[in-house]
Amino acid sequence: MCCNVLVSLVSDHTIPNVLFISEMERERKDIRLYLFVSTDRMEKKGKTNSIIHGSYPGNSEIKKDVIKVIEDSIEDINSKLEEFAKEKLNDGDNLIVNLTGGTKIMSIGVYNFFKERKSTIFYLPIGKNIYKQIFPSLKQREHKLNFRISLKDYFISYGIDIKSRDINRTMKDKEYTEHLFRKFTNNELDMEIIDGLRKMRNKKQIPLEGEESSFLNKIAFRTEEEGFLNKKEIKYLTGGWFEEYGYNLVREHIQLGDDKIGLDVQISHAGTQNEFDVIFIHENMLYVIECKTALKDGKRSLLIDTLYKLSALKRDFGLFVNGYLFTLDRNLRDDEGNITRDYQNRAALLGVRLVDSAILDDEKELNKLFEGIKGGKKDV
Repeated sequence: MCCNVLVSLVSDHTIPNVLFISEMERERKDIRLYLFVSTDRMEKKGKTNSIIHGSYPGNSEIKKDVIKVIEDSIEDINSKLEEFAKEKLNDGDNLIVNLTGGTKIMSIGVYNFFKERKSTIFYLPIGKNIYKQIFPSLKQREHKLNFRISLKDYFISYGIDIKSRDINRTMKDKEYTEHLFRKFTNNELDMEIIDGLRKMRNKKQIPLEGEESSFLNKIAFRTEEEGFLNKKEIKYLTGGWFEEYGYNLVREHIQLGDDKIGLDVQISHAGTQNEFDVIFIHENMLYVIECKTALKDGKRSLLIDTLYKLSALKRDFGLFVNGYLFTLDRNLRDDEGNITRDYQNRAALLGVRLVDSAILDDEKELNKLFEGIKGGKKDV
């Protein structure tokens, strides 16, 4: 009986394998066995399990084999595959091979082994929703990748947990948050009161004094309990509203469902935790937006903190991310209206795009920004 065996090469970057497995599952339902060519180091990091959990959310009971090879030894790779073929492969099996993961030597070894058998060998270019058939050779060798992963499954694919309970809940509706954005950009917010509230962010609840009540009345802010501000409301008033503004902008311009975007997302992996303002998946690519009304907190540089926080996604979590910093800081640009060279150089070094009120307040520039994201381009 003819059945399909799907071969994957395991490495730190798990998403190409998850995307390909998910695509093949939808195209070819008769996959009887999954073979993962891995290494001892990758298995200790749990990479094969992460691929399986990302490909089969809630159901990891698939028929699989894992071969651990010496990553820089063609001889060892060939020997292990020969042993596997004798024990597990049938004469009628169609072998579907994805070469995207692993090391270069692993790719060469696996390619050389399977091209002598009844195999079709593919490769997924990073950042493109296509997969290419590289053996046997075809004139039309590019295939469209139709599968689109969710935000949760993207993180699962890297062994990352989302700790936040509800990542799509906003404190206020879109209209009110836009109202606060206008108040801020028009210098109509009492920053002295907001700075005072910022010192209370760790309080569960605070009673409202006369000045605070007057301020809330002026900005038409309704509290959940009369005469008191709770922790969520304090967070919103001291900058959380700008995070929600960024979240609403993304949803409006890119039209994402709840499964593709999150607000105030806490993630955890191998004892390392972090929290990000807005995270979303578009066309199988991960985007993170940090939102800061100001880039300095006293002597502390929030710009540097934020840039390194975004770069930590790759360092600590192994993620490839498109990073953006939304800010309303009026000192970002020089007298000629250009982003200061120091800020621009620091951001470019870490692959982060700076977006300030000159863009957020300009509909043409804002549309250009999101058209770039929808087209998979980032002008840093």
